[in-house]
Amino acid sequence: MNMRGVDGVMRSVADRPDAAGGGEEMEGQELKTGTPMAGVLDFSDRLTRIRNDKYLKTLPQRMTHLSVGGAEILTTFQRVKPESKMREILPDVAAKVLLRAMTMLQSLEGREGIINALKQKYPESGCSYCGLKPCGCEVARPEEKKGAQSSEAQNEWSLRQWQEHLKSVYGEANDRRGLNFVCDRLNEEIGEAGAAGLQMDMQPDQAEQFKKEAISELADTFAWALGVGNAVGADLEKKFVERYGKGCPNCGQFACQCGPFTFVQERKLT
Repeated sequence: MNMRGVDGVMRSVADRPDAAGGGEEMEGQELKTGTPMAGVLDFSDRLTRIRNDKYLKTLPQRMTHLSVGGAEILTTFQRVKPESKMREILPDVAAKVLLRAMTMLQSLEGREGIINALKQKYPESGCSYCGLKPCGCEVARPEEKKGAQSSEAQNEWSLRQWQEHLKSVYGEANDRRGLNFVCDRLNEEIGEAGAAGLQMDMQPDQAEQFKKEAISELADTFAWALGVGNAVGADLEKKFVERYGKGCPNCGQFACQCGPFTFVQERKLT
């Protein structure tokens, strides 16, 4: 399945200094803090579409790309010592996961869909299951949702506003469960997004249904990546802008002009 996209942004391993030339220095196109989610997706698309269409041509390749980022989250949590260093590194890795989720979303042409999915799953008034803010769900959530309401204002929320909202609803519960729980949940959602994406290829007659499911799971991936930021007390919007806001951090170009890469190199370089 060829990758096509909306207007999203991305970086992958191809963020490498040995990039094939061309491109322009980023002038007047910087991503600013406070940019609404739709603008972040537009920026990501302009930044990475050329490279992604060349080196991440299929949906499975983009799913693998995202999965490698999830694995790096767990590796950082489990292996980096001391804990203070681990908590310092995790926001950088979570920023990569956000961009890689956008790479997969780019292929699904799902910009509007992801914002709608975020609003539906994480409505402004509280938890979509118990209806409370902060969430009062136990481990087993209620079978019927209690009717928390989204708002039109959420269409214009920035990454920081989404992160603050998720903290206000789920921060207390996630703090009790711990950072390991948050990292595990992020990887679960990445796996579910990938599984739905695979079904698009395996069952083309139901491709539209599985596309919607994949976008829904990517909304959860966004949310749990932001949850990692909350768990370590980091502003993930700030980290994302510092890392990508002026162009590719490896080749220094906008749009990214990095060359071919392997997923092993990707973990090291982006």
